[in-house]
Amino acid sequence: MLGNSKRILIITVVVGLILVAVVLYFIFRGQPEETSPLPSPIATLSSSPAITPTDTPATSIPTPEQQTSVMYFYSDSCSWCQKQSPIIAQLEQEGYSFTMMDVVANSNYWQDYNVSGTPTLVSSTGMRLEGYQEYNSLKTWIDQL
Repeated sequence: MLGNSKRILIITVVVGLILVAVVLYFIFRGQPEETSPLPSPIATLSSSPAITPTDTPATSIPTPEQQTSVMYFYSDSCSWCQKQSPIIAQLEQEGYSFTMMDVVANSNYWQDYNVSGTPTLVSSTGMRLEGYQEYNSLKTWIDQL
């Protein structure tokens, strides 16, 4: 009888581990890996229709009234974001407005705004700037919006 108990316990543990693996697979399947593009002297500028949210509750996506001129998509664990954030803070002190979009706290931002890496900046007009930006290039880009 003791042998059957051990078998049942082993089978239960194995089935439990398989269920946990399946659940984790489905949770993380649709999320892209967080990447931090290397700095580039030529930033990617594009007009992107992907800034319109798709089937997401209004509480997690800023409404047009809440959106400022530039949305800043970042992750606290991203090394390039850690360099970019002080520049964003400096520009905010100078009067520029940003909506902070934490892709870890709100994983739906990856798909809803077509973000493929951090840091990424998207203007309210759909212009997009991907990767780390030095102060002068970022300020020039915002001034031209």
